[in-house]
Amino acid sequence: MKIETLNQVRRKIELTIPAREVDAVIDKVVARYQSQTSRKGFRKGKVLLKSIESRFRDEIMAQAGELLYNQHAGAVLKKAKLSPLNRFQISTAGPIERGKDLTFSFVVEVLPDLDLPEYKGMKIRQKTPTITDAKVDELVAAYQEEFSTLEPITEPRGPEKGEVAEIVFMADGDFASLFTSGDTPFQMTMGRDFFASFETLIHTLKPGETRTETLDFPEDFHILEMAGQSAAVQVTLKIIYQKMLPQVDEAFAMKVANVTSVEQMHENIKQRQLARLEREYNQEAKQRLVKNLLEKIDVPLAPSLVRHHINKAVASHFKPLKAAGVPWEEAKKQILALEKKQKPFAEKAAKVQLLMMCIAMKEKITLSEEVVGKRIYELAARDKKDVKNFIIQAQKSGRFSQIKKDLMVEKVIDFLYNHACITPAA
Repeated sequence: MKIETLNQVRRKIELTIPAREVDAVIDKVVARYQSQTSRKGFRKGKVLLKSIESRFRDEIMAQAGELLYNQHAGAVLKKAKLSPLNRFQISTAGPIERGKDLTFSFVVEVLPDLDLPEYKGMKIRQKTPTITDAKVDELVAAYQEEFSTLEPITEPRGPEKGEVAEIVFMADGDFASLFTSGDTPFQMTMGRDFFASFETLIHTLKPGETRTETLDFPEDFHILEMAGQSAAVQVTLKIIYQKMLPQVDEAFAMKVANVTSVEQMHENIKQRQLARLEREYNQEAKQRLVKNLLEKIDVPLAPSLVRHHINKAVASHFKPLKAAGVPWEEAKKQILALEKKQKPFAEKAAKVQLLMMCIAMKEKITLSEEVVGKRIYELAARDKKDVKNFIIQAQKSGRFSQIKKDLMVEKVIDFLYNHACITPAA
């Protein structure tokens, strides 16, 4: 066995398996094939071993190799006390053959041996959640909006602020597939949903009218290829609606909070908001703890972790593009642009993940099957997949390992928070 250190997180490992062990594993695979194979003149399981090995040579050698690689790669990593971060590719010096030693190598990313700074007892200030009556009234108004109904406006005029415009729109030229309402009319609340020049165009329309104008898209527009660009956009105003807000009464209270009085509803909303703020302030404090800790140590980059975080960002962007029917070439351009934009954030997230995993190793922090199972169930439900099939696919793709790594990061950050010196912010 030979282990070569390529950098802080990469190791190249070379192994040689003696010929007798190679032969033993080949025999094992051949025996398995024999038990499942029948041939004219032989009963099932009685076909000659030499005949089996000759007939299925390529498949047998491939399976034997996989068994040998998995067994020995795992054993050497355990013996060397190396914690792999990624799935690795095996390279062999030659084909697997009977009577010959098998030499293979692989490069693996591992947890580095970091000189960790003091991470217990870190000082942090955290806001205390409070809520005013005015804020509760604001939340009640938001619930009125949520439970509002739409009444058509028949006046021949343009939509006004707060009204809902039902429109059909499409950009011209290269942007036609990117900025469009598609086959279903789009409802937007005036003064809230879109950028200024788009709303200005809609304000000039009456129901049934169509107009095309060149619009300037903002620099932070959510469709990356259109951000900061100009494009001709055709808009048709179908109809204008007025929002009819419900009365704040006992029936409304039952809808909003499942209580029987307006007073109880206000208290319920207040407590929910306080709980939400508590979670938000906890998360802010945790983020600052991690940021402060990261500033005290130089953490190397693990390419597999960087790729993991880039893939997460791309996946959330690609799904809506696919659902909207955006052509693959257009989607690919957006994805490449997004990868470039997300790389600095992915690198920071990868450093955080590596640091947290090193702390987990030192503190012997582990994940229970219950915690992992709960997250798997949540992700399967979110993706609308059967749990069993989700697990099988996650294991094949390597996602299962990444899910566990993400959970470990969360648990270590909770550990840091629970061991921090927290004082109320002024």
